Amino acid sequence: MMVRRGVRVWLLAWAAAMLWIVGSCSDATVPNPVDAPPTRVVQSPSSTVRTSVDGSATSTEGGVASTSRPVTASRPPSATSSPPPAQSAPAERTASPQQISDQVTARMRDIAKHEPAGSISVAAVNTATGRRYSFGAAQGMWTASAYKLLVLEGLLLERQRTGAWLTAGEIADATRAIENSDNVAGYRLFLDMGGRSGLTRTIQQLGMTHTVAGRTDPTFTTTGGQDCLAMARALLPGGPLDARSRSFVLGLMSHIESDQRWGIGVIAGPGDTFVNKNGWLPVQDDNGPGETDGGRWVVTSVGIVTEHEQHILIAVLTQHQPSLGAGQQLVETLARLVEPVVSQG
Repeated sequence: MMVRRGVRVWLLAWAAAMLWIVGSCSDATVPNPVDAPPTRVVQSPSSTVRTSVDGSATSTEGGVASTSRPVTASRPPSATSSPPPAQSAPAERTASPQQISDQVTARMRDIAKHEPAGSISVAAVNTATGRRYSFGAAQGMWTASAYKLLVLEGLLLERQRTGAWLTAGEIADATRAIENSDNVAGYRLFLDMGGRSGLTRTIQQLGMTHTVAGRTDPTFTTTGGQDCLAMARALLPGGPLDARSRSFVLGLMSHIESDQRWGIGVIAGPGDTFVNKNGWLPVQDDNGPGETDGGRWVVTSVGIVTEHEQHILIAVLTQHQPSLGAGQQLVETLARLVEPVVSQG
C-alpha cells in the first residue's frame, strides 16, 4: 500500500510539472501544416515572389515583405503593389492610295526590266471614286483583235447619226466578231463602218489622241492603255453611245466564248462581273513596213469589271511576247497588280 501511494504521488507530481511547462509556453503556437497553404516560388529579376494556391502573392524586396494583389497568368508577377500601366496596342497602319500606287509602280518597273522596250501598257480607272493608274507606253501598242470592239462602236455611232439600226447581216457579224473573235466577221464590220477613214473618224470621236488606224489591216491599229479606256467608257451612261447600242455591245461582251474569258477578268472576285474583248496575234515579217515582229506575239485585254457596284475600266496591252501563253500570263499579272490601286479597298 505504501508503495502504491508513493507511485501515485510521483505521477501527480510529474503531471503537475507538465501542466506548468505547457502553461508557460501558451504564447507560442505550433503551426498546423493543414492551416498553412503550400507555396510555389516564382523568380523575377528584382524580387522573389511566393504565390499561394489561393492566388495571394507576397514579394520580398531588400528584406521587406509586402502583399500584392493576386497574380494571374496573363502577365508576369510584379515586385510592386500597383499593377503596371496598360500597354495600348499599336495603331494599325494602312498604306495611303499614293503609297499603294508607288508600290505597284515599283513592281511594274521590275517586270518591265525583263521585257523588250515598249512591251507594256496598262491603264485603269474606277469611275465611281476617280482612282486611276497608268504605266508603260502611251502609244505604239498594237491592238490585235481588240480593234473589233472599236469598229463595232464606230458602226453604231454611224447608225445613230443616220437614225438607222444594224442590218441582220451586221448583227450576225457583230456577234461573231465579239463573242468568237471571228476575223472575217470583224473585217466586214470594218468595211461597213467606212474602212480606215471610218476607223480614223471613230478614233477622233472617242478622243483617242494617241491611236492610229492600222495601215495594212485594222489589227495593226496602234494605241495605248489610256486611249483604250475610251472604248470601255463609251459603254457606260454618259458616253457617246445611246442606251440601245450600249446594251447590244455589253450583251455580246458578256457572252464571250469561255476560252476567251482570260485577261482583265482575273481581278473579278465572287459576286463581281466583267465584260472583255481580248486580242492575240503572232506578228510575222510579211506584213507592211512597221508591222513586223519576227513572229512574236501581241496579247491584249480591254474591258469593264464591276465590283461592289463600281465600274473599273481596265486595259492591258502587251507585245513582243515569245508565245501566246507568256502574253496571257503577263496580261493577268499586270491586271492583278493594278487592281489594288483602283479597287474600292
